[in-house]
Amino acid sequence: MAPNAVDSTSAGSAKNPARAGPAPPPGRTQPITTVEDGEDDDEMEDEDDDDRNPLHDEPDEVLAGTILQLCKEPNEMVAHVVADEMMTRLRELRQRAVEKVVKHEVKRAVEEIRNEMQEPAAALRVALPGVNAFPDEKVRVEVATLRYIEKMTSIPVPHVYHWGTADENPWALLASIMLELSKLEMPKIGSLQCQGDDFVIGSHPLTMDMNELVKSGGIPSSVLPPEAATYSASQEWYEALADMHVAHLTFQRNNAIESADDCRDKFVARHLFRQAVRQGKLLSQGEGPEERKKEKEQEGAGKETFRLWVDDLRPHNMLVDADLNIVGVIDWEWAYFAPAQFAYDPPYWLLLERPEFWRDTVLEWRDEFSRVLDIFCRALRRVEEERDSKQLRTSAMPVSERMRESWKSGKFWESYAARRCYGFDPVFWEFPDERFFGKNTEGGYEGRMNLLSDKVRRRMELFVDRKVEESKEKIEEWDPEEARLCLGEVLSDLS
Repeated sequence: MAPNAVDSTSAGSAKNPARAGPAPPPGRTQPITTVEDGEDDDEMEDEDDDDRNPLHDEPDEVLAGTILQLCKEPNEMVAHVVADEMMTRLRELRQRAVEKVVKHEVKRAVEEIRNEMQEPAAALRVALPGVNAFPDEKVRVEVATLRYIEKMTSIPVPHVYHWGTADENPWALLASIMLELSKLEMPKIGSLQCQGDDFVIGSHPLTMDMNELVKSGGIPSSVLPPEAATYSASQEWYEALADMHVAHLTFQRNNAIESADDCRDKFVARHLFRQAVRQGKLLSQGEGPEERKKEKEQEGAGKETFRLWVDDLRPHNMLVDADLNIVGVIDWEWAYFAPAQFAYDPPYWLLLERPEFWRDTVLEWRDEFSRVLDIFCRALRRVEEERDSKQLRTSAMPVSERMRESWKSGKFWESYAARRCYGFDPVFWEFPDERFFGKNTEGGYEGRMNLLSDKVRRRMELFVDRKVEESKEKIEEWDPEEARLCLGEVLSDLS
């Protein structure tokens, strides 16, 4: 979303349909041509206006009769010889005409394709912060001028489809959805089931990560939380997530590691994260003392509640109308009630891409996200103030403040690492590692060997040897019972 005033324009408009679109990007295959190497382009161009060749559709007999009339030779035999000769020539001409007509049609089709490729392309223009002293006014003037020039002249200018100021961006709509979800509570962690007209937590949290582990990683479902398992405390679910990280590394045999040292990095990261979880470090809040005191009182009274969390909630799954109003939110299959902290973490999709898939590094994603998060939290705060005025506040501490605190304290990265098996490693080593265990001067597992007991070190080397051997052959699946026993042995040594 735009951090300041924006306008959405097109390279062409209905008033000027002939404007060329953007050139194909470098390296992109260019449209094919119909002229072979060494063939004269003029030959084809001569045929551009010949939609019909008069010789093309005439039967051979008619052509022969025409020749006989034109020859007017006194000797009939000679006339027939001339006719045969000309007939052969005309057949050649007709074949050439057919070929040219075909080439003409192909060329016309290619031109149509080119025109389709050059249809107006939309672009989003943003008044950059720090560069424009009057961003809102600048956009208002530019939009008015563009529309004036388009209406009053034939000058080719972009057509403006939508525009708005910084205060009119659609993030307020997204913020309203986040607030609506944050007020939904259940007494357990898990997935919903219908029970008559009521809704209950009836099964384990069915997460997107669990699906990816089984379908993409080949992880046996027998080592994941049982379907009937639900959780009454955040600590229980965090421990289950940490165990799933270990299961991921243990059972993904194909393309799980790049080298022995890479395996050590991944083993130590999962062991340390699991250790931090079991010590309750993911439960520490970065909030004010009064807020935390109230939450502790509720937890002590057995009143910990959980919020609805949707793994796949993002703009990609939101339908909008022509005025950018959200008219539908789809894809709710990976929804479950989770620790409240998940609902209070900033949504990663503000940058539309996950940290581990960012075009640069996770650190650069963090820097970009910091700038965008401030804009979103301001929009969220405006929605909260409107709700406060209507006495609709849903928590003692505004969600906008909780999100800022989650980002500032590093809680965001802890929750993200807990939820994302496939994005775990780059996130853990950049953020939770130092937050939990202090400065890692050597980086990676080498800087954390002092934290490993002798038993864990022995288990690590046995684990590495096995993974290296497994990486030499492709194995499709594990026996369910064998998998449970194997994971139990690994987790026992890590305890």
